[in-house]
Amino acid sequence: MTARALLFLLFVCGCPTAEDADATPLPLVAATDGVLVDLADDVRAIQARVLPVPANADPDRVLAIRVDGYPELDGAEALDARFVAGGVVVLGADHVLRFYTQPGAAPVALDDQVEPPLAVGGVHVAYARGEMPFFEIARVDVTTGGIEALTSGLAPCWSPALTPDGARAAFACSHEGETRLFLHEGQPQLMPRARFPTGPSAPRFDGERLAFTDEEGAAVVELRTGALLATDREAGAVLDLGGRFVVTGVDGALRPLEVSR
Repeated sequence: MTARALLFLLFVCGCPTAEDADATPLPLVAATDGVLVDLADDVRAIQARVLPVPANADPDRVLAIRVDGYPELDGAEALDARFVAGGVVVLGADHVLRFYTQPGAAPVALDDQVEPPLAVGGVHVAYARGEMPFFEIARVDVTTGGIEALTSGLAPCWSPALTPDGARAAFACSHEGETRLFLHEGQPQLMPRARFPTGPSAPRFDGERLAFTDEEGAAVVELRTGALLATDREAGAVLDLGGRFVVTGVDGALRPLEVSR
C-alpha cells in the first residue's frame, strides 16, 4: 500500500439522486484538518488526523478522531470509525470494536482482534478479525451484539464491503496463491478474477458493483463477471452517492466516476 493511498484526504458531499446528479452541482464538505472518515448527514462528520509513525516501521495506521456530537471521543486514538444505526462504532488502537449508542453513553464492546477497515450496512458492521495474518471476515449486528462468521478457512481475508441493507457482503481473500474477490450470500462464493481493494477505506458495494481504491487509483468492478467498469488513476477515494459513484482527490475536487454500466 502506498503512502499516497494512506495519507489522502477524503472530501464528501451531499447526495443527489441518480437522475438529477448530472445536472445538479455537488455541494462539498471539506476535511480541512485531516482525513474525513465518515459523514452521517450534511452536518455530522467523523474527522481524523493520521498520527506520525516511527521511521523504518510498519505499524497500524492510527488516527486521532473527532466525532461531531460525541465530545468524549475528541482526540481518541482509533484505527477506524463509522456512523451506524444512530450511533458510532469505533475500532480502537487496541483492536477492540466498540459501539457508542448515543453521546455520553458507555460504549458496548462488540468484538476484539478486529482489523480495519470497517464496512457498514443497515445495522451491521463487517470487518476482518483474528491473529495476523490469518484474518477471517465477520459481521456484527450492533443492535444485538450478535456476531456471524462470514468466512472460515479462507484466511487471509480483508477489505469487506456491505450492501446498504447489510445483507450481502463482498471481500478479498488469498485463494490458491492469488488474491480473489468473494461474494457472501449465505455462504462465500468465489468470483471471477478482477482487481481487488488495497486502500485503507472499505470498498463500496451496491449489490452488483464493487468500487474501491488500490495502488493504481480507483476502480469499479462488476463482481459477478470480473469486468472492469471504470478506473481513475488520480482518485483518492470512491464514494457512492445516491447510487452514483464519484471520486475525490487530495485537492478536494469531486467528480463523477464514469461507469460503463
